[in-house]
Amino acid sequence: MLSAEKSQTLHDICDIFNLSQLVKGPTCFKKGCNPSLVDVIITNKKNLCFKTINSPNGVSDCHNIISTVVKGNLPAQKRRDVTYRSYKTFDIDEFTNDLQKIKISENCNEKDLNRIYDDYEEDFKNILNKHAPVKSRGQRKTTSMTTLKRTIGRRRFNERKTAEFSLWIPRKGTKGS
Repeated sequence: MLSAEKSQTLHDICDIFNLSQLVKGPTCFKKGCNPSLVDVIITNKKNLCFKTINSPNGVSDCHNIISTVVKGNLPAQKRRDVTYRSYKTFDIDEFTNDLQKIKISENCNEKDLNRIYDDYEEDFKNILNKHAPVKSRGQRKTTSMTTLKRTIGRRRFNERKTAEFSLWIPRKGTKGS
C-alpha cells in the first residue's frame, strides 16, 4: 500500500471534505517497485457503496481492475393527470339547440362589449360541460423495471414456443441445459 508520506495529501483531502477512500489494497504492481495504490474511489456516502473489488487482469501490464457496487433506487414517478372531454354521450343536435338558446344582447355599446363576450363565453362553457364533461385520469410512465420484466417475459415466451417445435438450443443456466 502507499507509504504514509505519499498518501498524506490524500488523507488530508478526505479529512477536510469528509470523504472516504474505498480501495484499501495496492492496485499497481510494477516490476522492480513496491506495490502502490494508484487507483482510488472516493465517496462522501460510504454506506451507498459496497463490494469494492480489486482484481488483477490480463489486459494491463501492472494495474488491477477496481470496481464497486453502488446502491441506487429510482424515485417513484409522479402520477401525471390527463384531462380530456368525454364525448361518450355527446349529441350534436342537442348541443346546437342549447347554443341557440343563449341570449345575446343586441343593444350594446363599446363598454358593454367585453361583458357581453364574457357572459357568452361562460354560457358556452357551461353548455359544453353539460354535453361533453371534462374528465381526468392518471397516467403513469412505465418504470425501467416494468420494461425489464416485460422483456424477460417475452424472451421466456419465445423460448417456450421454440422448445415446442424442438428447435431450441438452451442457454446456460436454463432448465433445458
